[in-house]
Amino acid sequence: MIRILYGERGSGKTERVIDMANEAINNAKGHVVFISRDNRYMLTVNHDIRYIDASEYKATRPDRFIGFLNGLLAGNFDIETVFLLGFPRLGGFGDAANMDEIMSELEELSQKNNVDFVMSVRGDKGAAPESMKPYIID
Repeated sequence: MIRILYGERGSGKTERVIDMANEAINNAKGHVVFISRDNRYMLTVNHDIRYIDASEYKATRPDRFIGFLNGLLAGNFDIETVFLLGFPRLGGFGDAANMDEIMSELEELSQKNNVDFVMSVRGDKGAAPESMKPYIID
């Protein structure tokens, strides 16, 4: 399953993603992963959550980022949820307008590995790409 928190800057997406991650670890039977572009939120997520600073892995282009996610999931079969803070900027995808292929790949990863993706995306919810609209939550 993919869930997207979509909204303008300052709308509370980051705090909500952190809250969702901290809640997820309370009920998780497997691992919860939180991926950000830096380590600024490391101390705000529960210490049982695997925090990953994506900048340390140079996953700054779409092909590298998808490969990074594939490797992460291949190396750990009990990941339940992956939180992606600041997606699509996180993986160097540019703006959200060109996300059709990426969303298709994430959906395939989700189904194949039985993992949920929760991500925040900055922008006007009304102008969200069609490929993202089915996944947007309030």
